[in-house]
Amino acid sequence: MKSVTSIIVSGVFWAGLSFAQTKEEQLQASALQESSEKFLLLRATTPLNKTSMPDPAFQQVLKGVEQLRFTVAQWDVNSQETMNWCLGATEEAQIKAGEVTTKGQGRVTVEAIKKRCSELVTHSFEASHACAQKVDTKGRPFWECFVTARVTLKKYKATVDAEGKVSFVIDPAFGDGGTKTFSSAGTSSATDQISAINGAAFTARLWLERKVRDIDYFQLRSPIVEHKKATSYFCLSKEIVELDTPFHVLMPTEEGVKKVGFVKARKLYHGCTLTPRLEEAQKKGEKVELRPSEAQDIIGSGKIQAGMTMWEMPSVGLNVGAGVATMPFDWPDLGPGFEIAVEYNLARHIGISEFHVASHLKFGVYPTTGQPFFRKRRAPVFQGEWGFIKRWYVRRVFFDLGIFFAHSQALQKVIASSGEEEFEWKPYAIGGTGQLSLGVQLSPRWIWRLTGGGRIGTSLPDTAPKDIGIVGGMDFLYNF
Repeated sequence: MKSVTSIIVSGVFWAGLSFAQTKEEQLQASALQESSEKFLLLRATTPLNKTSMPDPAFQQVLKGVEQLRFTVAQWDVNSQETMNWCLGATEEAQIKAGEVTTKGQGRVTVEAIKKRCSELVTHSFEASHACAQKVDTKGRPFWECFVTARVTLKKYKATVDAEGKVSFVIDPAFGDGGTKTFSSAGTSSATDQISAINGAAFTARLWLERKVRDIDYFQLRSPIVEHKKATSYFCLSKEIVELDTPFHVLMPTEEGVKKVGFVKARKLYHGCTLTPRLEEAQKKGEKVELRPSEAQDIIGSGKIQAGMTMWEMPSVGLNVGAGVATMPFDWPDLGPGFEIAVEYNLARHIGISEFHVASHLKFGVYPTTGQPFFRKRRAPVFQGEWGFIKRWYVRRVFFDLGIFFAHSQALQKVIASSGEEEFEWKPYAIGGTGQLSLGVQLSPRWIWRLTGGGRIGTSLPDTAPKDIGIVGGMDFLYNF
């Protein structure tokens, strides 16, 4: 698969800057008009579970490699099954390209075979885990688990000899001699071991998934076939694109390739062409929605036109950021705080666009004296919020509506069993928070947001504050 150099975001206030100009990019500008097809991903070896990790967790990590963009199989590279895939995939690609015979079949040429059948990769995968049972400061046991994974990818290209025989050989243009190797790791803690393993496996999966998507060979691309009313229409299928996948919009120029916009996949269908495979699915009674998929324009809508190319921005839907926020105590007491925010987009898992699981961790100091729970002393306070956010975009401006479970702790001085004074985080209130936000997509990677809402809580000890009041803040988040 031909590609351009990876896209580099060159600052928070992105404004359609050109790529670094290279001779290679100019020669590859024609690749922008080609639409992605599924790679064939063959298991060179059976995925290895080195430590008998629970299978659901192991399969979770394996998904970091075996993504939707791949057709996964366990064949030999030069097997008959691989050859059957090669010829069928080539015919389908030719039909999509309009290269057909008088009978409507795809025109399978030597050049077409070399191109389509070179989208072939093998992988060797292994994963392991380790867990340790520990005790917290209150003597309560918990599990801390680590999951690590390692994958080796080898890319092949198709060759055709003078007699028309097709074979597959290592493609030296891919990585070091046709090979790329990388690893990923995740850690998690929980009161039970299985939850800790699953949490660590999910984290390892995300970082592995991102590393695969950072490889430009695998990044999805498609020409825009129509553009109207802030919507870019493209012909990639729901069988290869995930909901809310982000794309840069690229335009070839005489000087090189230029970024002119940013969009996200919102409505996914089966593509623009009735292929033999889709026709067979229809005969079996499956629902086939034959129409262009839709991407919502976020940045640069006025510059986007049909004929430009959507090129995937590698992402796993994780936003991490920081900012300032108000921390409500007993009404009307408020205090300033520092906030860490984390969001994960669940769209590709549940089918609802821009639906995020989110957490806000706020740190500050209780602002008054004379509160019995704090023993008449100012105390460091932690307020955490865990819940869900639904987001709506209007071009680069967006609105959030969120609902959260809220929990508060304060650092208190206590007398240990030894008689010595110690400091300990003690919970003092629980409740809920409702939040409404207004934000701006500053660049494909960065967003800025103002938040406001209210928090209602109840005290745990009778002497503690209830944490009722106004919540507000401002933060910046970066997309991974």
